[in-house]
Amino acid sequence: MSLGFWFCLFLAAVMYAVVVLAPKWNSYQNLNFEHRNNQFQLVSLEQDVKRLGNVVTVLESDTEFSVELARADFGAIHPEDELLAVDEDLKMNVQFLQQLSPALITSQAGSSEWVRLFSQHRRLRHLTLAVAGLLTLFAFCFLIEPRRPSSTSADDADSPLTRLINRYRKG
Repeated sequence: MSLGFWFCLFLAAVMYAVVVLAPKWNSYQNLNFEHRNNQFQLVSLEQDVKRLGNVVTVLESDTEFSVELARADFGAIHPEDELLAVDEDLKMNVQFLQQLSPALITSQAGSSEWVRLFSQHRRLRHLTLAVAGLLTLFAFCFLIEPRRPSSTSADDADSPLTRLINRYRKG
C-alpha cells in the first residue's frame, strides 16, 4: 500500500511538472534556436564584410583588376581573349550558397514534439492536471492505511464508501 501511495504521488508530481515546465522549456528551446540562427547570420555577415573589404582594397590599389572585374561582370569579352574551360562543379554557385544557409537553419527543429504539444494545447494541460489531481485524491483516499481507534474493531464487510467516511471521521 505504501509503495502504491508514493508511486501515485510521484506520478502526479511528474504530470504536474510536465504541464508547468513544458511552456517554459518550449520558450527556452525557441530562444536557443533563434540565438544559433543569429550567430550563424552574424558569422556569415562578418565573412562577407571581410571578403568585400579585401575586394575594395584590391579595387583601390589595382586598376587592372577592376577593369577585369568589370569585364567579367558585364560579360565583355574581347575576340583575342583566351577562355579556359572549367568544370561545373568548380564554378561558384552563389544562388546555392544563399539557399544553403536558410535550409541548414530550418532543418534544426526548435523544440521536441511532446514539449510543443503540452505547451500549445490547453485541453491537454487541463486534462493532465485533472488526472494528476484525481491520482492524488485516489492515493490519499484509498492507499493510506487508516488509523483506527483501539476501541473499535475493523469490519471487513464495510463498503469502501463507509470505510472512506470512517477514515476521516473524528473519533
